[in-house]
Amino acid sequence: VDEKPIIVAVVEDSRMILYAQHAGQPIFCKEALIGGSDLTHEIAEAYGVPVEEAERINAGHAFVLTERQKTTASQDQLKFSEVVASVVKRIFSEVKQANLTCRNLTHHHPVKIYVSGPTTLIPGFRSAFQEEMKISVFPLQALSALQVGGVPYSEAVDASYLLAAATALCLTGPERSKAIDFRKGEFSKKRSKEGSAEDRGSRF
Repeated sequence: VDEKPIIVAVVEDSRMILYAQHAGQPIFCKEALIGGSDLTHEIAEAYGVPVEEAERINAGHAFVLTERQKTTASQDQLKFSEVVASVVKRIFSEVKQANLTCRNLTHHHPVKIYVSGPTTLIPGFRSAFQEEMKISVFPLQALSALQVGGVPYSEAVDASYLLAAATALCLTGPERSKAIDFRKGEFSKKRSKEGSAEDRGSRF
């Protein structure tokens, strides 16, 4: 458990949820009315395209240039990045306010920011966020955290199924050692001797 505060920013379609905790305890949770749809409408307005087309551009082609990348980017790339950044900076501004709230409540700056949601997958989002906040920014991989061995899920899957992962954690708790594994130990033996006939009967 981190002794200093951490912030979780979940950017959904029409809102952003900001959650903070300190030493494993919740500090606050707030909602900000900004999300991926704001970026879609910003692209539609800037380029004079229908919302449906802007949504496709947002989903597959949006990016944010870092300060270093801007030195070699074309004028078209710079313009498009600025359109995206106009919304992304509003997201950053909300997180900055959460940062100040953390400091006022705990007398510590957050040491980490975890982000989730489709908008946070935009290339350059986390790098620009880290440049702006001067704090380490990580993807929130809640669904992968539930994996018992094997390959973790992709960032896109983790970002899309955060609510499902959170619900599962609420139901099972974070301690995997307390979960019952029916493939091992006493349960597997009992199932192999007694379960087969019972299972056959339960099918009919």
